[in-house]
Amino acid sequence: MTPKSYRPPRLRLQPPLPTFPVVHVRLAGDIARAGADRLGHDLAELLDDSALSVADWIIDLGDLDYLSSRCLGALVAHQRRLAEAGLRLALVVPSSWIRQKIELLGLHERLLIARTKREALALLLGRAEPGERRLQIRFPADLQACVSVRRLAADIAIQSGLSEMDAMRLELITDELCNNAVEHGAVGSTEPIELVLTVRADSVVIEVVDPGGKFFALPNAAALSTQVNDPTGDIPLRRRGLILVQKMARDLEVEVVEGATHVRAVLAREGGAA
Repeated sequence: MTPKSYRPPRLRLQPPLPTFPVVHVRLAGDIARAGADRLGHDLAELLDDSALSVADWIIDLGDLDYLSSRCLGALVAHQRRLAEAGLRLALVVPSSWIRQKIELLGLHERLLIARTKREALALLLGRAEPGERRLQIRFPADLQACVSVRRLAADIAIQSGLSEMDAMRLELITDELCNNAVEHGAVGSTEPIELVLTVRADSVVIEVVDPGGKFFALPNAAALSTQVNDPTGDIPLRRRGLILVQKMARDLEVEVVEGATHVRAVLAREGGAA
């Protein structure tokens, strides 16, 4: 297949952000044989930038009209350069014909391939360890950031093979604990909040750390059902959220370590060991 016209590749760059420390590059145009050398040169030049050489990369192919085999080779070469620096590359490939080309060339075994940017973020930020998958991310004390983090946690859940029910509970718990940290824990602080999500064979551990350093008591088991059905409706919103988390999680604990508040929930997986 030869493109009817050739347009040099255009690179649209989004530097890494505190919320998602990943370099995002979008390619657009017709990238044929003539564009391979230029593409490789442009990517290498970007990598020489100190601000862009300390984070994983996402290269989005969603706006491409054509992609040659030589340009795919340039992407593989860039992936190799990143790997030498201890970094990773994920490609966003919504086009079925480009995915088929990658598979026919046998490159799908060497490259991380995703259909969307969110899926690519989950692939990059969800580190795999022996017997578990782990996501660790820092984000600003902002409710809008919580939405992005919650969605990312849901993507990690799907990629880790959680059931639909477990994925829903994971998303709800993550959302509640992150919102709680923003609205109550990190008030007045400019320090980021941290989420650590660990997916194991029998459980998922969701830990949210905020800089507030405040300890708060959890509702005890005896009072739990009474408080949920409290007819007065006087339970503080924060406590209602924690009651919801307690009802979904196997364990929930709060501790203050070195001036930071750690809230840790353990979710038992369906079919896993209790």
